[in-house]
Amino acid sequence: MKTVDKLPLKNKLTSLFEGSQFIYGLKEILDTPFSIGECNILFSHDGGPLTTFEVHSNSGQDSKYRRFGVEFDRIQCQPSLLDRPLVLALEHPVYISPRSHLQINLSRPIAFELTAIAANDKSLKLCIMSTKNMRLTSYGQVTRPMICYHWQASTVSRPVDGNEALVPIMIYNQTKQVVELKKLILDKVFLKIFKNEDYFITSQVKVQITSKSEAYLEYLNTPPPLEGDCRLVFESSSDVGPKFLKILRLMGKRGTGIEYGF
Repeated sequence: MKTVDKLPLKNKLTSLFEGSQFIYGLKEILDTPFSIGECNILFSHDGGPLTTFEVHSNSGQDSKYRRFGVEFDRIQCQPSLLDRPLVLALEHPVYISPRSHLQINLSRPIAFELTAIAANDKSLKLCIMSTKNMRLTSYGQVTRPMICYHWQASTVSRPVDGNEALVPIMIYNQTKQVVELKKLILDKVFLKIFKNEDYFITSQVKVQITSKSEAYLEYLNTPPPLEGDCRLVFESSSDVGPKFLKILRLMGKRGTGIEYGF
């Protein structure tokens, strides 16, 4: 990764996702406001070691402060994913003909992870925060609900800004009826984030609908080849299980991970 010698300012507010690098020299960002999504970030010091880190949300929520007394010389801003499953509620339902398949791209927010790094490579994780204001929702079985983030997803050809990622989804309808897909739930631990020259993109997701009540969700390891030269910028360090998961359609108390209709 490259350390930036001088950061361009736009109206005294610079996005940390601009350009292709994710590590920034400390002297360039002290006392300078930066933005990631809907948050403004400010680093402060009193002539000595960096002592205060503030996050200001544009939604008017209270600022968050983090104080520390070790001298760090650079800040790493790394794309990440949310710490809970994400429900993608399609803005417009998608219809898949019988015995056919369809590929769509959905938009989803990503998160950022800020880490202070010292000359001896000692590091301190400052925060992980979504680039968009998210609401929580209950999803799945009534008796054992999952607390998830909720996002109204649009079908897009590319993300609207640098704070969202493209999610390529391949849907296979193996039934004899038209299927209406309304919602999909994705888990952080199975997804990877890549970046091509222009935007972020996740690894592909494959949905196979086999009946009125069952479907299979498979997480692949790569983005579509048509997205060009992509480099990996996030991969979960969790010890995850199989990426090929049987899921149930959301029907009363049964469903756990997908919502569709006939």
